Order: sequence, then structure tokens, then C-alpha cells
Amino acid sequence: MSTIFLLTLVLILIVYILWKRKNDLSILERHGIKGPKPNFFIGNLTEFMQSKVGNFTKWRKQYGDIFGFYLGIQPNVVIMDQDLIKAILIKDFNLFPARFVPIPFGYTLDPYEKYSITFSHGSYWKKVRTIMRASFSSDKLKAMVPLIDDSVNTFIEVIGKKSQNKEEVDVFLTFQYLTFEVIAKTAFGLNLDCQKKQSNFFLRETQKFLQSSLPMLSIVDLFIGKLSIIYGLLKMALFYLGIIKPSSFTKYAEVIVKNRINSGEKHNDLLQCLIDTRVPINIYNKNDNLIVDVNVAKDDAIIEGGKNDRHQDQNSTFKLTPQQIISNCSDVLAAAFEATRAALSFITHCLVTNLDVQEKVRDEIKQLLEQDGTLGYNTVTNLPYLDAVIKESLRLYPPATIITKRVCSVDYKYKDIIIPKGSVVIVPTPLVNREETIWKDPYTFKPERFLNPDNKIEPTWYVTFGAGPRNCIGMRLAL
Repeated sequence: MSTIFLLTLVLILIVYILWKRKNDLSILERHGIKGPKPNFFIGNLTEFMQSKVGNFTKWRKQYGDIFGFYLGIQPNVVIMDQDLIKAILIKDFNLFPARFVPIPFGYTLDPYEKYSITFSHGSYWKKVRTIMRASFSSDKLKAMVPLIDDSVNTFIEVIGKKSQNKEEVDVFLTFQYLTFEVIAKTAFGLNLDCQKKQSNFFLRETQKFLQSSLPMLSIVDLFIGKLSIIYGLLKMALFYLGIIKPSSFTKYAEVIVKNRINSGEKHNDLLQCLIDTRVPINIYNKNDNLIVDVNVAKDDAIIEGGKNDRHQDQNSTFKLTPQQIISNCSDVLAAAFEATRAALSFITHCLVTNLDVQEKVRDEIKQLLEQDGTLGYNTVTNLPYLDAVIKESLRLYPPATIITKRVCSVDYKYKDIIIPKGSVVIVPTPLVNREETIWKDPYTFKPERFLNPDNKIEPTWYVTFGAGPRNCIGMRLAL
């Protein structure tokens, strides 16, 4: 009797799991969103991994400007409809406030990840965003220019020697060292000289950190969802078996941040800005719509350490803790390192393959040098053609393939469809940047399209840096 009862329970459980799986893999279709038929076990993972952009293009032709697919049981909705893109990224941003977190906090090897602006949301995100936005103000960036100049001069020296010796130049690798040296200086105040001494401990640890995602844990999530106990046990097993090893990057960053705080030294870098800056708590309220006020970053809304601390009630301001500083400084270094080295490589490719454009850029810089005698923060902003070349390069070759992702926090109705709560909404950067209904000759390199005053470019037409309140926080430093 007990055996029959046990077998019945097992059978019921199997039937329930099968029903639940089938139900999960039909949620988009039930809400009017068409897309390719998912595999019962892995959804559309195989096609997605084979060619993300290629399959998006194919699926769009088949299913229209809004279509869905599954990674395991996770529903994803790809948006090419411009009205819906504007609604998600700008108008109804508060309903899509968070980025997708593939592995739940507490189940990665990075103890600081939960403090990251990248994956945070709500009022905490707004506070951190406000502080970091102030850290990228014009005055702050201007103070960082000498740090950047030193590394660029070294870069020119290194390239010059290779040219004299008639050596081949690996552009991607060369820009990797330049980028990392600049970001390490502007984020942590580190002078690494990794362009000349290419074997650098911090660079190696940063690369490990960037590659330290746990694919096995992500696969568990795809198959069975976020079951905390399985994540925890699998993480512990992989860690103790030595299959995965944590990077020393976070520990190194922790030492740097705590030494700076304890020493009281002042530097012109991002770390110093994050240590010193406070935001008045009264700029947030219970009806907060999570939009960062453009005025918050001005001097009257930001209190910096060493200026008004003695007269400022500590309970009336928000200041980042050491853990939050470590997380977000590391975030900037990691994100900027990956994106900037790729962007510089693509821009170089565009200049090399378009010699007429290269000559125009050179002439514009020469004229500015003759006029001002130097290239500084104020002068480089007067290079409109170079700015257009950079924007056009990043339009054609955005550094991140699928960067703009948001999680839908409600069942969101749009026309005759509903985006289910918990779905990941994707705005495919390369497809939007090359959309034929927006850009004339979208696959042709034409910097002039950004110089025509009659060419009004909407924020959601050019999404290399995202759009709306959650666009790339480091965009000003990058450009």
C-alpha cells in the first residue's frame, strides 16, 4: 500500500513538473507574443548561442517588430517597435527599472555584487546613480585629463617604436593596455605602466574577474529556475573541488579603497569622488519615480567631503559605504575596460578603411592645434567631425552586442499584446542602430549624418549607450 502511495506521489509530481514546464514555455504565446517554438528542455538556447543578432534578424522577419524566445524557462521579449522602446526605456521606465540578474545575489563568488549599480534598482539605485553622475561632471572629468594625457603620450611612444622597427601592431591588444592603464588611473588612482610592462598582476586579475561568471550555475537557472538551495550547494561543491576559483581582483580593490579612506589622501579620480560625495536624503520621497534629476549633480545638491561636512547633519545625507565604493569602482573599471578597448579598435578600423575620413580628422585636429596650441578638455570638445566619426563608428559597431535589457515588473499591456511580469525585455543595439526605417544607407560609414542639423536623432534611434534614466553612467568619460 505504501509503495503504491509513494509511486502515486512521484507520478503526480512528474505530471506537475511536466505541466508546469509546458505552461512556462507557452506564457509568451498566451499573451499574444509570437516567436520560435522552444525546445522542452532548453528553450531556444541553441539558436540564441549560435547567432544572437543573426537569429534576431531572422525572427523579426518571421514574427514582426515584437517577438519572444526562451532561454531555458526564462521568457525574453525582443523589441524593435520604436514607440514601445521609448515607453520601456523612458516613459514607463519605473515599470522596467531593473537589469536582468542571471545568477541571484549571494550565489556568485563576488561578495560585493549586491551593491553594484549595474544590478541594483529602486531608491538605492537612484542614490548611487546620483553620486556617480556627479563623479562624471565636467569639473571632475577635467581634473582627470592630465592622468589620461600621460597614458596617451606613452601609447604614442610605444606605437612610434613599433613603426620605426616595422613591427606589426595588434590593435586590439595595444588598446587593451592603453585602456586598462587609463581606467586604472581614473578609477583607482593606480599608476600601472602596463603599456610598457605588459605582464601586470592587476590586469591579469581584472581579466579573471571579467571571466569569473559561473556558466554552470546559469545553466542550472535555465533548466530549473532560481532554486536557492541548489545554487548554494552547487557553488560550494564547485568551489571546494577547485573547478572554479575566485579572482583576487575584489580583494585587491578592497585594499586600495580602504587604504585611501584610512590615509586621508586626496586624488583626482573616481574613487575620491565616491568617497567624498554625499547626496541630501530629502531629494527622495515615497512617491519617487526613480528618475534622476538633472539638477541633483550640481553643487547646490551635492555635498563633498572637506567642504561642508562640519555643518551637514550626517543623518540627512546618503554616503556610500566602503563596500558600495568597492563594488561600483570595480564596476566602472570592468565595464569601461571591455567596452573602451573594443570601441577604440572599431574606430581605428573605420579610419583605416576610410582614408578620406582619416584625412579630414587629421586636418581638423591640426587646425585646432594651430589655433589653440594644445589639446585639452576644453579644446577637444571643439572637434565636431571627430565626434561624428566616433558616433558613427559606435553606431555601426557597438561594443556590446545586446546591452539594453530590462526586467518587466508588471504585466505590461501594449496594443494587442501583454509582456508578462518577470520577462526580460531586450532592445537589440545593433539592429536599432542599423534600422533601415531610421537610418539612410544604414550599413554605410557616413559620419556626416551626425553633422547635419536637420537630422534630428531621437534618443531611442541610437542606443549604443542605452537610453533613458538607466543609460550608460560612464558615457561622458568614454567619449
